[in-house]
Amino acid sequence: MIRDLKALGLALLAVCAMSAVVASAAPASSGTLTTTGSVTATAEQVGEHVFTLTSHPVSGGFATVKCKKAHFEGVGFLSTGATSATVAPSYSECNAFGLPATITTTGCNYRLDIGTLTELTVHFPGGVVTGGWHVTKNVVCASGFLIRIVAQTCEVVVGSQNGLTTSTVENGPAWHLTLKNNISKIKYTVVKDGIGCPLAKTGAFEDGHYVGTSTVAGLNVFDEPIPVSIH
Repeated sequence: MIRDLKALGLALLAVCAMSAVVASAAPASSGTLTTTGSVTATAEQVGEHVFTLTSHPVSGGFATVKCKKAHFEGVGFLSTGATSATVAPSYSECNAFGLPATITTTGCNYRLDIGTLTELTVHFPGGVVTGGWHVTKNVVCASGFLIRIVAQTCEVVVGSQNGLTTSTVENGPAWHLTLKNNISKIKYTVVKDGIGCPLAKTGAFEDGHYVGTSTVAGLNVFDEPIPVSIH
């Protein structure tokens, strides 16, 4: 009898071990949007957003593009279960490479794809789960359009490209989401490098780096905020 119980115990241990292996091998699920109705995802910058061209050293660092205002207007409506959002970017009051600049984004959008959890924290009592989700950013430009950065005799363009990482999104207070951008390997082309332009040279590069935080709100058809979260 004792021998039979030992055998049963070993069998149960083996099943538990196999279950643990299977569970650890299972792919992590991607986050999805939860909301109380159809929303557009609209975002405003928090602090400063900075685009750095690391192939172009200037005095004290690298050539950068900074704007005092960055707004991202949702394209189309989203509902519970959505795994991506498209926004139209607009930038104003900009400075590029130490010069007053304009950024034209006509015909170009950003598509944000929600990925897996970056971390998992469980708070007790209640078992509330918090954490961030990976976000992949894609630049989607219609045929013939590019994002153009013009600063006097300098001009830089950014075109369509996919799979830019590594941004994260987190559930924030007051029904909002917090999007943290830290994106590397952005492709761009310097098309003009005239007299007085501090850029190193013209040509195509793949070392752009973009950082900045935005607060994302869900707005209904009346432009009223309604709750949004990621789960």
